Amino acid sequence: MVAIQIKDDYLKDIERFVEQICNQYKLSDNYFGNILISLLEMVDYLKKHGNNVLNVQLKNSDMLTLDVIREQHSGPEINTEENALLDNKSLFMISRLTDKFSISEDQKTISLHFDISHTLRKKSEERGEVLKNYLSPREAYQKKNH
Repeated sequence: MVAIQIKDDYLKDIERFVEQICNQYKLSDNYFGNILISLLEMVDYLKKHGNNVLNVQLKNSDMLTLDVIREQHSGPEINTEENALLDNKSLFMISRLTDKFSISEDQKTISLHFDISHTLRKKSEERGEVLKNYLSPREAYQKKNH
């Protein structure tokens, strides 16, 4: 699990963190933009409500999950219902840029979820195609010469 501490001047740190994630998982620029903007929107939203200490942790699987953890819970409750999202630009953008976002019952952990399974599946299919193209001429040659 990779983590980053959000400080006052956090823009560069978050951008570097997202670059590392995208490089590690070989994610496209689309993912980079979606992850970066949704993470920045969430941090900005929480900072406006007095959260000075935030941690972002990465969990990985087919669903890339970024947990934004608030040390203190202050400010309004975060509501993920559609009508509540429409009233808040940051939360609305996050809901559209992520595949899912969820909030723990105690409102201390906000999870941003990105489905990267098709990226991994695509990579696997590409590898299979390369192997097939590599092996096909060799198999044909072997059959011809036996």
